[in-house]
Amino acid sequence: MQEEDLIETIERYLNGEMSPGEKEDFEQKLEMDPLLKDELEVHQQAVNSLQDYEGLKDEMRGIYDRVKENGRKKKTANRIMKYAVAASVAMIIAATSLFVATNKETKEQKLFASYYVPFYQDGVFRNDHAMEVDSLLSQATHLYGKGDYEQAARLFDGFIASGKDDELAAIYLGNCYLQLGDVDKARAVLKEARKTTNNRMAQYAKWYLALTELRSENSPEAVAILEEIRSGGGIYEREADSLLRELR
Repeated sequence: MQEEDLIETIERYLNGEMSPGEKEDFEQKLEMDPLLKDELEVHQQAVNSLQDYEGLKDEMRGIYDRVKENGRKKKTANRIMKYAVAASVAMIIAATSLFVATNKETKEQKLFASYYVPFYQDGVFRNDHAMEVDSLLSQATHLYGKGDYEQAARLFDGFIASGKDDELAAIYLGNCYLQLGDVDKARAVLKEARKTTNNRMAQYAKWYLALTELRSENSPEAVAILEEIRSGGGIYEREADSLLRELR
């Protein structure tokens, strides 16, 4: 979703302009996408700050009008207006600071949201595991597909911790942590998965590791990994090239 469309959608949601079906669909997306939820909260904070400013300005204007009606000296009225102006300026500065901080901190976040698609691969895990292991991983992927990333992460992590060397489970686990907002754990899992000799799994790991660094606003490291992906070709060559252009 483009930035302009995202802002318009959030504003329609906050203003109660969505149909019941649109609202239900949007709230489901909020549950599935932590970044979208963050965008909504930031937008709400900005709106609240501006509303506070408008309310304060109206209140100060009312005080000034009452002073004039009571026949107080013009000097007193002007002094009150100075306080009102000072308070209003303070509120404007606070709202502006929030806006600037939001834009600064979300540049990489917006790129992450544009390029990140949760990993999913059709098919089954390697069938050389015992039947109960296959069942465990099937259950984990089922929870992952439903958006229950916390429970899925526990199952994937338990499987890997048991000594089973399955890079695919590691890719899923890294994505679970990304969805849960735990970039440190995502980074650790994907860095380890990147070492595999399975070329396809290594490509998956590199791509999601680059996105992990992007989400944590570690642009230099993200760029380094993206350049490696682009120069090596493969699954994400075009995506890496496009993202590099937007980062520079």
